[in-house]
Formats: sequence, C-alpha cells, structure tokens
Amino acid sequence: MIKRINIFDYQDYVLFLNNDFIERSTKNPSYSLRAYARDLSLSVGYLSKILKRKQHLALSRGEKILNTLGYTGSELEYGKHLLIYNTSKSDYEKEQSFAYICKYHPFSILKPDASKDLVLHSINHFLVFSLIKMFSTSRELVKVSKKIGIDKELFNSIINELLENKYIEKDKNKYYVTDNSFIIKQHEKLHLFHNDFSKFVLGKLVEMGDLSRNDCSGHGLTLSVDSELLPEILDAIEHTVRTLYKIAEKSTKKKTDYIVYFSESTIAIDNRK
Repeated sequence: MIKRINIFDYQDYVLFLNNDFIERSTKNPSYSLRAYARDLSLSVGYLSKILKRKQHLALSRGEKILNTLGYTGSELEYGKHLLIYNTSKSDYEKEQSFAYICKYHPFSILKPDASKDLVLHSINHFLVFSLIKMFSTSRELVKVSKKIGIDKELFNSIINELLENKYIEKDKNKYYVTDNSFIIKQHEKLHLFHNDFSKFVLGKLVEMGDLSRNDCSGHGLTLSVDSELLPEILDAIEHTVRTLYKIAEKSTKKKTDYIVYFSESTIAIDNRK
C-alpha cells in the first residue's frame, strides 16, 4: 500500500489509523472500511473495534499493519512505540516509549505535572518560548517580540525566568529550547489560556493592517456523553483541526484574502460523585 500520512504527526495509533482510512477513502470514495480491513488482512469487525477503541492491537499485529501501510525504518520504530505507549500495562515501558515519541513528534506536548507550568504563566511567556524555536539569536528575538508588543524589559524578564527554570539554554548569543514538552498544573486553565491566546493573535492581525471582521459565523456545543464515547469526541476534534490545516496548506496566493479564526476547547467534567 502507498503511504498516505506522516506517522510522526501522531501520538495515538488509533487516531493515526482512523485518519489513514479517511485519507484513503477521501481520495477514493468507493474505498470502504471493508476494503481497508481486507488490505490490512483483518476482519472488518475486528478493525471496527480497534478504530472505536473497544479493543487494542497486539504489538506484533500492529507491526505487520505498519509494514503493510508502507512504513519502514524510523517510521516503523515510531509506530511500534505508539502501540507500546497506548497499550502497555508497564509504566516503565510507557515512559520509555513516550520519551522516544517526544524525540520525533513535531509539536509541543502538554503533560500534567505539579513541578512547573511557567510557559503558560502568560501569553507573553508562551510567545517568547515559541519564538525561541524560530529565532535563536537575541537580536532577532528582541526585534520580533517588540513587533508583537513585548518590550525589551519584559522580554529580558521572561528570558531570565525561562533560563532559571531550565526551559531554555544560552550559548554565546543564541538561545535553545531544552525540551519541547511543557507542563501544566491544572487542566482547567488550559482552555482559558487557549482562548486568550487565539483572541490575542486575532487582535494583533487586525491591528497590523487591512484585516477586518467582515464575515463571521459562530458555533457552540455542550455535549453530554458517556466515558466510552469521549475518546471518539476528542478524535473527531483533532481530525477537524488537521483537516483545516490541510485545506489551508492548499492556498497558493502570496497574500491571503481571509483569516479563519477557529477556537476549540474541550473540558471533560466527570460528574460521578
């Protein structure tokens, strides 16, 4: 089979398989789940249970599926660690696989931990931390930070905090992020931070030029689901975000006509007392 998606974009093998099937069925509308199961040498019932998280893949079978999908070398090894991280009952194995995944996964990772959450102390902390990944020299960082409203005094204060807490290191006149994962103490404040950050970015785009809020539409949902369905909700949200990215990447114009502002927050509230 021809590879369709980048496995390094995923931390969840079920979401990876779901999106792989969606990608193939999008390119070929007649490609059914039964056809996908046939190509993977699985029964359609078994595959359906896997994709609905009602059953886990064994490592040996998962490795065969990855081979069938065309993944070899480091991609295959990454996929095996996805399976271990998501299915192993051993905390040690899960920890080792998570460390491996973090080496390749391109996005910052949020982990619940009481030790530190400095990156999310403010939008400015998050922006400076993120900019260091893009602009390593002090001169570039100060220049770009100033453009988005962070003056030199505030910038230096944040840099000193990040250095003190070992989020970053300095070598001569360059800064480096020491670990792409950052940590939160309280999940309930994450969605508030996300909303504030999205509004901040949109506001800056409006301030900087000829962007106006001409066309707006709003959608909001509050859903009641049982614990078995919550993973499907989260998968659907992540798939929506990835789909939006893929559509945006098709744009070929140097200057875009519209900015689409999409804000999504998920708060899982367990009301069992």
